[in-house]
Amino acid sequence: MGKRLISLFLTFLLVACQGSGVATLLLTSTPVPSTATFTLTETPKPTSVPEPTSTPVPTATLAPVERLVFEEGRSAVFINSDGSGREELVLLPPDSTLDHLRAIQPSPDGNYLAFGAFIEVPTASQIYSPLSVINITSQSTSEVVPEWGSLVGVSWAPDGGAFVIPANRVVVWNLSTQQLKYVTSYGDVHEHHLYPSWSPDGKLIAFANFRSEINSGPSNYDKENHGALYLIRPDGSEARMLVDRIYLQGWDAFSDLEASFNIFAWSPDSRWVAYLTGDTTPDMAIANIETGETRILAPSPVKDVNPDWSPDGTRIAFVSNRNGKDEIFVVGIDGENLTSLTPNPEFDNFSPVWSPTGSHLAWLTGNIGGALVYTITVSNADGTAPMQLGLSVSRPAWLPAQKP
Repeated sequence: MGKRLISLFLTFLLVACQGSGVATLLLTSTPVPSTATFTLTETPKPTSVPEPTSTPVPTATLAPVERLVFEEGRSAVFINSDGSGREELVLLPPDSTLDHLRAIQPSPDGNYLAFGAFIEVPTASQIYSPLSVINITSQSTSEVVPEWGSLVGVSWAPDGGAFVIPANRVVVWNLSTQQLKYVTSYGDVHEHHLYPSWSPDGKLIAFANFRSEINSGPSNYDKENHGALYLIRPDGSEARMLVDRIYLQGWDAFSDLEASFNIFAWSPDSRWVAYLTGDTTPDMAIANIETGETRILAPSPVKDVNPDWSPDGTRIAFVSNRNGKDEIFVVGIDGENLTSLTPNPEFDNFSPVWSPTGSHLAWLTGNIGGALVYTITVSNADGTAPMQLGLSVSRPAWLPAQKP
C-alpha cells in the first residue's frame, strides 16, 4: 500500500512539471556489459628520419695542364696550357744579327730543341740562319746545316735520336754522331723532296715528290701545285709511291706560313697518312699505307689545309675557309661530326696542333696576309675556354706529356 502511494505521488509531480513548462531531463543509464575486455596495444615509436644527404654536385672534368713551346722574338717561350709557368730561354743573343726564331721543334723527350732563325727586312726577302739544335739542360748548341731557309720545322724520330730536315732532299741528322745522312740523293735537279714527316712507329718517312723546272717548291703564281706522296725507310731503302697526285699549297714571301699547310699528318698507329688533294683548291684526304685506300674527308669547294691527327686516332683537326674565314675544324676519320671550333671568327685561325693527351689544341690567330706575327691560342679539345698565350711567327709545338 505504501509503495502504491509513492508511485502515485511521483506520477502527480511529473504531470505537474509538464504542465508548468519546466524542462525535465530524464537520465538513463547505459547498461554496461557484464564483462569488459581491454586490449592494450603498444604505441608505435616514431621512426627515425634519416639525416639529409647532400646531392653531389657534378664537377666539370678539367683538362690536364700541358706544356708547349713557341718562339717569341729571340727567345723560346715555355708555358702551361692554362697560361701559368711561363719561362723564356734566350736562343739569339742581343748582339746577333738574327732577330727572329723560326720553326722550333722539341724532341720527343723534351730535352732538345731544333730551331732556325731569320732577319726580317722591309722587303719581300729574308735572310736565314743555320739550323741548330740545343740541349735544354746544358744549353750547348750544335749547328746542323749552315744555311737553312725552310719555313717548316724538322720532324723527330720517335726515339728522339735523330730528325729529318726539310731541305729539298730527305736528310737525316743523327743526334749522337752529329752527322748528316742523305736518305734521298740529288739525281734529277728538277725533282724536289719536300715536307718529310717521320712515322710514329719510326719505320717510314713520308715526303712530297715535287717536280718543276722553274720552282723549288709549289707555286700558286705559276699554278704548280701538284706532286706525289712517297714513303721511304729511314735508311733510304724501299722507296715507293703511295698517292700519285696530291695538292701542294704554294706560298709567297708575305704569307710564308702557308708552307706549313702541306705537312703530312700520320695516324698514331702509323697506318694512315693525311694529305691534301684536289685540282685548283685542296681537300683533305687520308691514305692507308698498306692497302692504298684513299678517303676524302669533309670535302668542300674551298680550301681545306693543315691536317693534324688526334692522339687517340679518331679525329683530325684542320683549317677551312668554307665559311668565309679560316677556321679550325675537327672531323672524325669517317668524315662524320664536322665541327668548327672557331665559329664566326674576327680573325683567321690556322696551324692547329693537338696536345699529347688530346685534351687541348693550339693554333695561330691573325691575318695571314698582314703582319708576320700571330697570336698563340690554346683551347680545350672541344674549342671551349680559348686562351691567348703569346705572339709568334710560326706554329707552336707541344712538349711531351708529363709522366705521373
